[in-house]
Amino acid sequence: MLEKFKKNVFVDNEKKMEDLIILYDMGYDTGRYSHIRIQLGLVDARTVKSATEEEEGGYQRLLKFRRVIDITGDFHWSRLNPITICIRADGDRYNVDGQARVSSVITLYKKGEISTPMIPCLILTNTTLEDEAMLFGTQDDGKTPLREYQKAKSKYIGKDKKICALADTLSDCGIRLFTDIQAYKTIREIYDNTDLEVFKRFCKVISSAWLNGTKAQKKNATCGDILTGLSIFYSKYANEIDDRNLTKKLSEKTPDAVRELFNNYKNELDPDRKYLKTFTVLYNKGKRKDRIDYM
Repeated sequence: MLEKFKKNVFVDNEKKMEDLIILYDMGYDTGRYSHIRIQLGLVDARTVKSATEEEEGGYQRLLKFRRVIDITGDFHWSRLNPITICIRADGDRYNVDGQARVSSVITLYKKGEISTPMIPCLILTNTTLEDEAMLFGTQDDGKTPLREYQKAKSKYIGKDKKICALADTLSDCGIRLFTDIQAYKTIREIYDNTDLEVFKRFCKVISSAWLNGTKAQKKNATCGDILTGLSIFYSKYANEIDDRNLTKKLSEKTPDAVRELFNNYKNELDPDRKYLKTFTVLYNKGKRKDRIDYM
């Protein structure tokens, strides 16, 4: 039975008072789920189970602790979406959506980093095991995933330090993050894993060789293949490369022509070869000395 708990709040008498708080009763669902009652509230994360074992239903995936580490490492209640739980006939609460969020809240509460184990939730009752499994399996249906551009732009507007630093660095090189860059995830990964001065050098080469040129030169100048290829080339030969010579040689080709060379030198056993061979051949063309040796 449910009874009033303070003002406009209900509690489940069959559980401990602090275990489950019903804040709002939405009534019953529609269509194929019209038998399911929907409520909004708070639940103690420590009381929520996951149906990973066959005897429990077996539909839930095993928890990836990398995901828990990501959440706990940068935890904010304002970013934590409510979880979805189903309350079975025996009173047990099973997690249909939000397994990593539950584990993260438990972890942080045990460490004393948050003051409560209560987590916002959508509460479903009168569900069958089949309902639980179907709701779990279709939870992402109809969702439109954010494109990398949208993620980066939102973080930039929100003044994310890493994205703002990347945008400023690219700007110094003559590249506009949200106008010129095509591969947002790739450029962020390269930026995070490359010496800053080396990163600036090959970005300036791209800008000088192609971005100020013709339409054909601008096309795909910052695609994933070009960014990856130049980052690998510089990571190996930064001390030997004359940036002005490379800029001149690249300006004589379009990015698409360079990408065709990638295909010519492709080697399944050595994925870096297509980049290193291509840029070495282009760099050495017409040079009698100070050539880069790559077989």
